Amino acid sequence: MADELFDPYAALGIPQDASQDLIEVAFEMMQKRFQSVERGKRTAVMNDQYRDAKRAHEILTNPNLMLSAIKHTQFSQARQQFAMKVTASRTQLPVIDEPQVLYARLDFEPLDAALTTSERTSSNLNLTLVLDRSNSMQGTRLDRVKAAAFQIIENMTADDVISVVAFSDRASVIVPATKVKDKPALKAQVTMMSAFGGTEIYHGLNEGLRQNREFLDPKFVNHILLLTDGNTYGDEEQCLGLATNASIEGIGISAMGLGTDWNDDFLDLLATTTGGTSQFIRNVGEVGVFINNHVRHLSSTFAERLRIIINLAEGVVIDQMFKIAPLPQPVEVTDGEIKLGILEARRPTTVLIQFRLVPGLDEGIFNVARIVAVGDILVNRQPTYYLLHQIMTEVTSMQFDDETNIEILDALSRLALYRMQEQANEAIKRGEFEEATKRLEKLATRLLAMGQPALATHVLQEAHVVKTTHMLSAEGKKTIKYNTRVLINTQLREV
Repeated sequence: MADELFDPYAALGIPQDASQDLIEVAFEMMQKRFQSVERGKRTAVMNDQYRDAKRAHEILTNPNLMLSAIKHTQFSQARQQFAMKVTASRTQLPVIDEPQVLYARLDFEPLDAALTTSERTSSNLNLTLVLDRSNSMQGTRLDRVKAAAFQIIENMTADDVISVVAFSDRASVIVPATKVKDKPALKAQVTMMSAFGGTEIYHGLNEGLRQNREFLDPKFVNHILLLTDGNTYGDEEQCLGLATNASIEGIGISAMGLGTDWNDDFLDLLATTTGGTSQFIRNVGEVGVFINNHVRHLSSTFAERLRIIINLAEGVVIDQMFKIAPLPQPVEVTDGEIKLGILEARRPTTVLIQFRLVPGLDEGIFNVARIVAVGDILVNRQPTYYLLHQIMTEVTSMQFDDETNIEILDALSRLALYRMQEQANEAIKRGEFEEATKRLEKLATRLLAMGQPALATHVLQEAHVVKTTHMLSAEGKKTIKYNTRVLINTQLREV
């Protein structure tokens, strides 16, 4: 690229007013990602991006060369791609000898200017369907899954990539990874899928990952959609190992459980590891709606591999965190990094974090945490974008008015419902059935008060089940878990 056209800020994916800290963070992250991929597996795009990043870093850390970069920005439009709004529950804390809690709500949303730029195009998919075809899927279930696959193929473009893997106690490639050019032929291949055998997810996931890698490209939404109706036995750790590898390579995994005979905790963890989502499909008639809605939202991706890196101040720990929008989902912190998956063009991503601060903070400004947000922009030329925010609070011995952030309080109130069902489950595991029953009854009362009579009735019925059988029914456990999860996002209109 000619010098006059080279934009070092865009190459590093940072705003033009980026601090020296953010310049270094952005370059280190690109180095880390580039070096995590073996030399032989690096694409030409990755090599070009890394070369440009090195050149940008050299310019922006050399005072003499910086002048040309500043001059260039005078001719550039705003480079901001998405915004990170950070809202703390309190801006002031008292000086006390007790631990204190501080909440932070993080909202990510594409900027209008980025969405309307002439460079914008639709996001292309590199989608792999990994479908359970064990004996339990025979009949209507498999027919519905095939129909959903037909619709997905029909809605994809010739620039998208599809692959389909069916698994039972072994895996078969039904559609090898290919561009969606001959839709009738692809549908005919899906038609050949038949049900047999047991359920071993590892085989399907491993083959699905191999197929997705065939067209792996940072400019695509690289995603595996796993659908199963059964428990996998003995290969959970292997599956989670695959998910970790997928996450490193930039491949997301989402999981859908059909019916009641599958392990929800396992699928949650599998999806969370990559920033994906997990969902409960109660009735076979809803399979097509769930799968196609999911793929439709993938197609509207603005940024892929959205993640935040958190550096905590000494004496600060994260007690809990939860993605509350667009689809509520537990999230995990791994080595200070949290995978959030895709950022859609029209639906914001929101995360709630609970920090715990040590007792006896000194008076003055306290830096709670430094947060760096990173996402790979798909709709513009700029590949990766970084934002930095410092969460600070004032610790004071002076009197001050308590603050009330309505949005955070409302989110906590709704999240508490989900936590109550978790606590009931934990009580059952400990053998404290009376305690579990009381928690479910309390949950039912709260649900009734917030206008959820059907779910409240279901919870009360399950409380009776626990009292008499010392366990939740399989359907009851999943219904309560996933329906209280959906309630966390008040804007959610579809489940």
